[in-house]
Amino acid sequence: MLSDLRIIGTCSALLFWAIFRYVESRQWWTLRLRLSCWTPSRALLIFSIATTILTVLDISDYYDVTDLSTRAALGLLVTGTAFLVLRILLPLTESRVYVTVRWKSWTGPSRTGVAPAMTRYLGSREDWQSLTSTCRGLSLHPIEAFSHWTSPLVAGIIYDPCELLKSRLRMDEEADEVWVPRSEAKAGAFAPFEPGQSVSLLWGQDLGFIPRCSRGILAMPTSLLNFQPRLKNGVDGRPLCLAHGILARNKGLEPHQLVCNLQTQNSFREFEENSALWPRPSKTLRSFYHDEMSKSFSGLGTSYVIAATELALLIADSDLMTVADWLDKQLEHQDLYLNNQAAALGASADDLSRLYRGQYVAMLVSLSEHKPGVKIRPEITVFKALCAHERLRDLPSWMSDPLMIERASEETRTFGSRGLRLVEAAI
Repeated sequence: MLSDLRIIGTCSALLFWAIFRYVESRQWWTLRLRLSCWTPSRALLIFSIATTILTVLDISDYYDVTDLSTRAALGLLVTGTAFLVLRILLPLTESRVYVTVRWKSWTGPSRTGVAPAMTRYLGSREDWQSLTSTCRGLSLHPIEAFSHWTSPLVAGIIYDPCELLKSRLRMDEEADEVWVPRSEAKAGAFAPFEPGQSVSLLWGQDLGFIPRCSRGILAMPTSLLNFQPRLKNGVDGRPLCLAHGILARNKGLEPHQLVCNLQTQNSFREFEENSALWPRPSKTLRSFYHDEMSKSFSGLGTSYVIAATELALLIADSDLMTVADWLDKQLEHQDLYLNNQAAALGASADDLSRLYRGQYVAMLVSLSEHKPGVKIRPEITVFKALCAHERLRDLPSWMSDPLMIERASEETRTFGSRGLRLVEAAI
């Protein structure tokens, strides 16, 4: 009986490894990242080592260890177990927290552009459910495959919102009719809502969608998606993987306009020295991470590459549980509520553009200073600094509204003078 259990255990461990490789080859990344979180890595590690030791002892008892074939069998068993333990189970056991944070980084709420012809379909959470039930001819990308398995306790929409909107537009054109959402709320949409213009939509569980991996993962080297990723020069690749997951979801419509001025030695030194993470030991990796981010984002401009590099460095210097809490609060994203509030108070398109363009500075300062309980980003602080940098004489009138005054005060209480210095360094 014990021998049978050992065989079953060994086969199970090998089966996990084979499943991971097959799932990766089919691009089922939502399933792949979820399996990593569910794998009982510590139990498999202990069981594999114990099974190998007991099997070696059994072979030694029943067979002549001086025989060449017996030695070959023992050598093959030990070598196979060593490969399984050192390449798969041990890294997975050591990376239990990391794989959970990786799941959060790649499957959190996403921001996507909605074409002008489809903005009329945007409505409430209930409208998305209605849209899903009426659309036909929908297909799942491999990344979304099995997403309902990966979140068994969450009921929701498994399709990409753009696929739903395209399907609805196609059906309306064929039937010469227009489907109209019941609500005019346009939940998840960032202002401004200009006729004939694209809209930026933040979608996820708040709108009834099941968590799934961002399609941006297809552009990632698979070497950065294992349990302990490293660059070719041996540098830790985990912060890069987490940063890529975040950046794949929060760009917005015009990422080339996002501000981040940490280009000079003085600016990034001031940013580092004022950080709660000082002395920032990972700053020595700046050139390595910058090279990697340039390969992915050089087409979006220098400022974007710099912001992406700094995000990876901040993740490298932060405790993973802190990063997880920061992601749970959705602080990687521009504040949708603040954006809608400002628009309701009369913010112009230029004002809303400044709030958007400063969102990566707010993201970096937020992560640098994050601690449990913090639920806001310094977006009003960044907006004011950007206005000053652009030499605007007066702040817009909506900034004098009590809601905005209270928000500015809350940011000051949360981030203090150090947060202001970080913002000024990055602007």
